[in-house]
Amino acid sequence: MVTIVDDVNNDSIINKTELGVDNVQLQVSVNHAELTQGGTINLTIVNDGATTNVGLKLDTNGALTFADGTAASGYSYNATTGVISWTAVVAEGKTITVTATQTDSDGNTSAPGSDTAKLDTTADATAPVVTIVDDVNNDSIINKTELGVDNVQLQVSVNHAELTQGGTINLTIVNDGATTNVGLKLDTNGALTFADGTAASGYSYNATTGVISWTAVVAEGKTITVTATQTDSDGNTSAPGSDTAKLDTTADATAPVVTIVDDVNNDSIINKTELGVDNVQLQVSVNHAELTQGGTINLTIVNDGATTNVGLKLDTNGALTFADGTTASGYSYNATTGVISWTAVVAEGKTITVTATQTDSDGNTSAPGSDTAKLDTTADATAPVVTIVDDVNNDSIINKTELGVDNVQLQVSVNHAELTQGGTINLTIVNDGATTNVGLKLDTNGALTFADGTAASGYSYNATTGVISWTAVVAEGKTITVTATQTDSDGNTSAPGSDTAKLDTTADATAPVVTIVDDVNNDSIINKTELGVDNVQLQVSVNHAELTQGGTINLTIVNDGATTNVGLKLDTNGALTFADGTAASGYSYNATTGVISWTAVVAEGKTITVTATQTDSDGNTSAPGSDTAKLDTTADATALWSPLSMT
Repeated sequence: MVTIVDDVNNDSIINKTELGVDNVQLQVSVNHAELTQGGTINLTIVNDGATTNVGLKLDTNGALTFADGTAASGYSYNATTGVISWTAVVAEGKTITVTATQTDSDGNTSAPGSDTAKLDTTADATAPVVTIVDDVNNDSIINKTELGVDNVQLQVSVNHAELTQGGTINLTIVNDGATTNVGLKLDTNGALTFADGTAASGYSYNATTGVISWTAVVAEGKTITVTATQTDSDGNTSAPGSDTAKLDTTADATAPVVTIVDDVNNDSIINKTELGVDNVQLQVSVNHAELTQGGTINLTIVNDGATTNVGLKLDTNGALTFADGTTASGYSYNATTGVISWTAVVAEGKTITVTATQTDSDGNTSAPGSDTAKLDTTADATAPVVTIVDDVNNDSIINKTELGVDNVQLQVSVNHAELTQGGTINLTIVNDGATTNVGLKLDTNGALTFADGTAASGYSYNATTGVISWTAVVAEGKTITVTATQTDSDGNTSAPGSDTAKLDTTADATAPVVTIVDDVNNDSIINKTELGVDNVQLQVSVNHAELTQGGTINLTIVNDGATTNVGLKLDTNGALTFADGTAASGYSYNATTGVISWTAVVAEGKTITVTATQTDSDGNTSAPGSDTAKLDTTADATALWSPLSMT
């Protein structure tokens, strides 16, 4: 019996595993008893088409020799088993056939025994291509985006032709350190089965593409490695294909902190004070360590409805660049604080929203950080109207008549709607040089309070008219100035409203001196001599300086019970006029002496009284001056008769 020993499974193929590391092992089992009696063994060896005939026998000592009696070098004989052994060098892909007969000592030859085998130690299939499908960018990390919502997808691409010829696929799956070996093959119907012939549940095979697919549950932070070989129908195993990946779906960075810097009080409004004189300042605080490891910052900037997406990263020198590697002009990065800064031009009344995420080097993206603010630098309220109520004619002087008998009345008219929305009123009261700042607002019940929330004692508010009222004690001759602004709920302050007035309740002029000139001896009687031949002469001596500053002279003339009121003033040329500005006909004024003169027709026996006051330019009226006289030009007695006059 001829045996090609290395054809272990006797399939006429010697594969790589069967061959091992030496030459092809050959054996012939013979009849030892016949061989010892002088018989011979006849071998016909056909190796890659070349035929060699070998005759073998035993010498008298039982040693194996060639037919010519020389030692059978390369051949050995086990007398116990009757087995002749030797080796042959067979070229890859070539066939060796050994045929043997045994001739006994009588010269009779047995039927032949034979065996044949082809040396095939090269796998017909190349290394399978193992793909961890979810490792999309093949960086050996499966991030959250790549994983999606299912398990890890695995594939092995194999040689379909070889698999259909009876080959097998050998998988070694190491998942978090646990190793699983899986053998797969096709049954006679082309269905994928495990090596034991049972259905390969959990695995699918696409005969068109030659791809085996399955999934695996991999724990967060753990690694899966799949190694695959394909053994062809001759038993030769391909080189291994392998892929490995770590499941990392957790972002190494927390959500970036987005700050619209100019929104100082974080009320989502940037008011005029907060904005200052430049553009809107923006910042994002990120994880510096992750950024240096190759992560990226993803900004979504929505400015007045227009969306801009900005990707930022660090180059090898640690400089901030855009995602395409170009210099991140307009953006700066502080590596110490991990803060990215830039500015944006935001239109008045428009909103900017910045959302930022940080994607780590494994491709996992943090939760978003965001901030939003509206640019509102225009005060919703106009300047408050400040009114010093007692300055009735608004000449910045509070005279005695205007003041009355109480303190100075003050009012500020404000925008009620804005005040109810959380705005404040800011009063600056300068009284005789002393400044008091008062902040006022409404509480949740609509009651006026100071800025600290305490009741605004001394101040009242009329919600219907939007008027705040209070009083102040102002010293005589001193000035009070009230300036008010209204700050709306967004923090924008209106233009100021202001009013100022001086308290002047003392007349600058003393009482005019009224003189009925014809009452020469001032006995309140105008006699015939005093009267002379004309009308009654009247004069009032006034304060010229005050009159030139805009003051007035007020005459009350009572002539025989009939009262006439006359107002006099100087025009811009210094000419005396009536109060209505018309020429003061019948009256004259001597600017040098400050004397107003005129005449009156007084009936005999009747009385004239002139009372005069001087009102200064501030509206304060002097004490009155007065004079009165009766016209009596008729002698009370007739002439005395004397007899002597007859002689």
